[in-house]
Amino acid sequence: MSAATFQAYRADLPDNSVGWRDNRKMRISVDCRMIDASGVGVYLKGCLPHFLETGNDFLLIGDGLRLAGMADRPNVSIIDCGVKPFSVAETFFPPRRLIGAVNGTDVFYSPYFNIPA
Repeated sequence: MSAATFQAYRADLPDNSVGWRDNRKMRISVDCRMIDASGVGVYLKGCLPHFLETGNDFLLIGDGLRLAGMADRPNVSIIDCGVKPFSVAETFFPPRRLIGAVNGTDVFYSPYFNIPA
């Protein structure tokens, strides 16, 4: 969904819609650790540019070098996370800074079924 389409959609919502009353930016964390994988990675590479155009603030989680091309946007922060998806470390020993950062966002989006901590 393009930013213009998203804004048009928001304009059609009634004034008393839950979540849209104050027009504040949302802070959204996106798990990008599988951005180079087939399937999920292709999906994420297709969706992410459109997400970033919405005007919300984004926290991208993944390999900092792979995500560096998106760091030039003012609404993007990146947390370098070397914890592999589907690993024991992901389930039992996630980095504390990651937990705090994700808990400080309004939404956590993962393009696959698991969630770090």
